[in-house]
Amino acid sequence: MSDYKKLNNHPLELVLVEVRYSPILNVKKYIPELHDQLRGDFPNFNTVVDKAVNFNNDQVDFSNIERWLFTSKDGQRVVDIDQNRVVYATTKYDRFDGFQEDVQQIVEVLKNIVNPSIYTRVGLRYCDNITSLDGGDAGLSELVVPQLLFDDTFSNIGQKGFKRQEYLIATGTTHLVIRTVQTVTPNVLPEDLVSIGLKVKADETAKLRLLLDFDHFWQDSNNPKDFEVDNILETLSGLHEASREAFWNATTPYARNEIWL
Repeated sequence: MSDYKKLNNHPLELVLVEVRYSPILNVKKYIPELHDQLRGDFPNFNTVVDKAVNFNNDQVDFSNIERWLFTSKDGQRVVDIDQNRVVYATTKYDRFDGFQEDVQQIVEVLKNIVNPSIYTRVGLRYCDNITSLDGGDAGLSELVVPQLLFDDTFSNIGQKGFKRQEYLIATGTTHLVIRTVQTVTPNVLPEDLVSIGLKVKADETAKLRLLLDFDHFWQDSNNPKDFEVDNILETLSGLHEASREAFWNATTPYARNEIWL
């Protein structure tokens, strides 16, 4: 299908892009200049230290990974940088063109100041929160295709808890991972993104919902690409098309034409 209508009431909660580059061990020294260039759109600053576990032969080592977060005034956009990658995430997504312009600005600043030599991965992730219309299975089945939902296979055993699925699809030189979770929960994002550092529209009550997570990426550590803005934008643009088609395939015409339009 080539006619993708704009969904003004879409269930999209968050979009993020990740670019992994060759390690820059002294990236910390560039952080003040990076923030100077980005502070117009991302005035808030925070440093986060994560714990990493490293396995070497029979030994287990622990190390700290420092990350720097630049957040917009409204808390709906964030740039997350460490020595291996940059992430841009937003809960304020309108059209892909505008999102790509934001990515271009961030990558250009990174190129001009830090100048990584190569990149080995570009990932684009869309996270949708689809809530049942009536609070039950019937209301959810009006919005998404039945293959993603509970069926009656185990209904005689007990009460349904949750259903989790994961698909891996090779799309030429890229891979699309689609994760779905059907459950009753107040969370509107996948578990690994709950603490991403953005203002997310939290749901006050637990509801029956399907969390749709489209994670499309190009990755090739053996054949990296030169860290040039045009190269990265070209890779990103190719990831968008399949993710959009997958959302259309996962949802019903009624949802897109009546509920979300």
